[in-house]
Amino acid sequence: MIDSQPNNESAWVYLKGLFTGTKHLNSAPISIYTVELTKICQPLEENRFALSLYADLCAANKSDECIRIWGLLESKIDAIRIGYWKWKASQYKAIKSK
Repeated sequence: MIDSQPNNESAWVYLKGLFTGTKHLNSAPISIYTVELTKICQPLEENRFALSLYADLCAANKSDECIRIWGLLESKIDAIRIGYWKWKASQYKAIKSK
């Protein structure tokens, strides 16, 4: 479904629910999921749903790539939610600095 309708938010929410519902999003290592999601997301560089999920997976995997993605979302792709993306980055930085 994501392949045929990548701008359908519900498919991305469902996919994120699979990760969070099974605790995969909050457990490491999840690199296999990140690799698979990267394959899905790469052609969708302008898709805020794909990038948001990818950033969450990177953050769960303690990859600073999430900071770059949230920055891209806040400045270029989804600027209407600038406060949210800045908040996500600040939360990640606060947790990582502990």
